Amino acid sequence: MGQVTVRVRGGKALDGTEVPVAQGAFSFQVKLGRGMNTIETLGADQKVTSTLQLFQAKTAAKAPEGFALYTMHAGDDLVGDCQACHIFRRRGKPSYTRIRPDSTCSTGECHPNFDQAKFLHGPVGAKSCTGCHNPHGSQNPVFLSRTDQDLCFACHTGEESRFAGKVLHQPMQQGECLTCHDPHQSEVKFQLKGDSQEALCRSCHGGERSNHKYLHGPVGTGNCVACHNPHASDHANLLYQEKDKICFMCHQDRMEEFSRKHIHQPVLEGCGVCHDPHGSETRHQLRSDLTKRAQGQIAPCLSCHEEINPELSDQILKAKVAHHPVQEGNCTACHTPHASNYEHQLKAPLTEICYTCHMEIGQAVTESEFKHGPVLTSDCSACHKVHGYSYSRLLTNDFPTEFYTPYATEKYGICFNCHNEKVALSKWSKETQFRNGNRNLHYLHVNREKGRNCKACHEVHAGDQERHIREEIPFGSKGWSYPLSYTVNPTGGGCVVGCHRPLTYDRNEPVKY
Repeated sequence: MGQVTVRVRGGKALDGTEVPVAQGAFSFQVKLGRGMNTIETLGADQKVTSTLQLFQAKTAAKAPEGFALYTMHAGDDLVGDCQACHIFRRRGKPSYTRIRPDSTCSTGECHPNFDQAKFLHGPVGAKSCTGCHNPHGSQNPVFLSRTDQDLCFACHTGEESRFAGKVLHQPMQQGECLTCHDPHQSEVKFQLKGDSQEALCRSCHGGERSNHKYLHGPVGTGNCVACHNPHASDHANLLYQEKDKICFMCHQDRMEEFSRKHIHQPVLEGCGVCHDPHGSETRHQLRSDLTKRAQGQIAPCLSCHEEINPELSDQILKAKVAHHPVQEGNCTACHTPHASNYEHQLKAPLTEICYTCHMEIGQAVTESEFKHGPVLTSDCSACHKVHGYSYSRLLTNDFPTEFYTPYATEKYGICFNCHNEKVALSKWSKETQFRNGNRNLHYLHVNREKGRNCKACHEVHAGDQERHIREEIPFGSKGWSYPLSYTVNPTGGGCVVGCHRPLTYDRNEPVKY
């Protein structure tokens, strides 16, 4: 025990000038006066042992040079009761640098409910408020011992590298960790503010990224940090990887596909050319806003291909007869949008791609002995516009849909793209192999008021009879058919068919009927 003398200039000592010393400490109350205040303590020999100068100003802006704002921790129960917080032993000296384990600021009288949430900041969970706050007072707001990132890095040592990068999240630029994190507690992991991680991000970035019919998986689950580093990154938009690599962090199963021979150009530029990384109104998060002229998957495709191939784009958009997948906007029925081992990024080679849907024709072609020239070379596009066109069955030129039709050369434009257009013009002609002497049997069958079209006798894809002659002739509206048996020899041939008696022909020695 002992005492010290307190001398106050500018203010007033409320507990008198003689203050007792107990267990190596003493406390007293002072009422400061406006302006400069000097507080001195004197020992038993009346010599000054310490001096403290305080300036009480109406506002911090009016404090003189050399003074800093200092806020003292207030509360009547804090005055003179050091033992309420500090460890006092029965033997030995008391410790004024250690806090009692049962001491906490989160009480009903002081700071209730500061440790009630699901996720607690470590110091709060350990009831160590002084890890961040000075319990007596501080020059910083809310008695913090340090400010901004300096306070956080006092404990989170060795993690500075996580916050270093070419691109900094704006709160990190300003050193404001508390923009996103609650320093005490939260119902969200990492003491994030708000009701969820997504809600926190939306509070600054808005909610339009998640207001779509189809959402990217992480966006749908509110997990923005699956792709974005919330602190800092060396990549644009705080992505964990470059834009052409970020997707493979999850979509590793796609890596083989992107190593194929023919790679779609947008893939080389980045997935974001075609896909919105957050969401869209189109499946697979395709950028449905890329064109206003079409719907479905075709929309993002045409956004580039309208410029690359305007003729093809107009053909698609203006087609009177549409290819069914194209009509549905389903370009990927035939093409792979990423990469392929086949030209034009087809999903199968030309010898197979059409037959993946047209299986009946594919089976007939595979099993038939004689194949039409374009079919033999797997060139379906020689006769068909595969994206859409003006003629029936997507043909590149005209062909009558009727079995019987008055003859006109222009009606058979598709055939005469390759074959001799004079083949049926004259009753007597050597323009065709199908003649009896010089009597033109094509003219006989076709060039009349009730002429048969070419498909009446010829298979257009493949067949088992020479000259692609059909084995059956369709007849009538009820799906009836006549069998047709065709034979050929070096100078002619013959047929047995239900529509007339068996007949033969010879180009050198005409058969008389």
